[in-house]
Amino acid sequence: MPEKYLKDISIIIATCNRSSSLRNVLTDLAGLKDCESITYEIIVVDNNSKDQTREVVEEFQKKMPGKIVYMFEPRQGRSIALNLGIEQAKGKILAFTDDDVKVDPHWIKNVKEGFEKYSCDMIGGRILPYYYPDTPQWLKDNSHQLFGPIVQCDYGSEDKPYDCVKMREFVGANIAFKKSVLDECGGFRVDIGAGQGLNGEDTEMFQRLYQRKKQLYYCGSVLIWHPVEKNRANLRYLAGWFMRTGRFRVRIGTFDNEPLVHWGGVPRYLFRAIPVEMVQMLLNFYDRGKFLKFFSRFFIMIGGAKEYRLLYKKSENS
Repeated sequence: MPEKYLKDISIIIATCNRSSSLRNVLTDLAGLKDCESITYEIIVVDNNSKDQTREVVEEFQKKMPGKIVYMFEPRQGRSIALNLGIEQAKGKILAFTDDDVKVDPHWIKNVKEGFEKYSCDMIGGRILPYYYPDTPQWLKDNSHQLFGPIVQCDYGSEDKPYDCVKMREFVGANIAFKKSVLDECGGFRVDIGAGQGLNGEDTEMFQRLYQRKKQLYYCGSVLIWHPVEKNRANLRYLAGWFMRTGRFRVRIGTFDNEPLVHWGGVPRYLFRAIPVEMVQMLLNFYDRGKFLKFFSRFFIMIGGAKEYRLLYKKSENS
């Protein structure tokens, strides 16, 4: 193993004010199985938390001597925190998860075996949503319409190469890369993602690797469960999420095909398309599936229009 790779795997978790759920994640990681032959570290990047995050990490540092690294990143932003973890990581493989998930006991073993078996550059793992008992049934029944607000990535228990026709981009709550690939491609973009008012730092990274023709694999055995938080079970939260997605798509240039005509920086066609989507949304209010389809498109367009306008005003003032 090259000198710069002192570990097989670095697990990187960015966290902010979630000490309670972080404790649960670290408990799961302390109970990983069949990984005695794997050298790994757990890097927790505290993104300016005001709660007991540091104390929780220090508690587990005592339980797992030499395994857990604590870092503090005062600059707000998930991408900024993750990049700090990447910079300091000693692992040949970098595995990322969230601070509020349930981790399968064989997670790390299966990550390592996936890279060895397929000689790939990136692995996307299986993410199953976990619903609390009082979750509204309409949210469960329409989870396919809510990919994103409901964190999920489920293409079965088998392994398979990424298929751009049948699969979406892999999700940041359960992804792993060769560190050499991130060193080559750069870290996460710091102008997008949580903390910047936009979604998608993981999506943009995935698209960057795909465009560079890196070897991407889905591994169904690399498994976590992600809770569907109660505050996501309402239309106000969903509207905000889709608006952030619209802004993200404009920011990275995937919202549309660069329309030629703009009014005040906003593509002219949106002034027609947004009212159409709103009418369709209202007409299908009592059909949850159809309603959510138009609902998501409506607020993605609203977010896109907002970002176009912000960028236009910024360019005028520069």
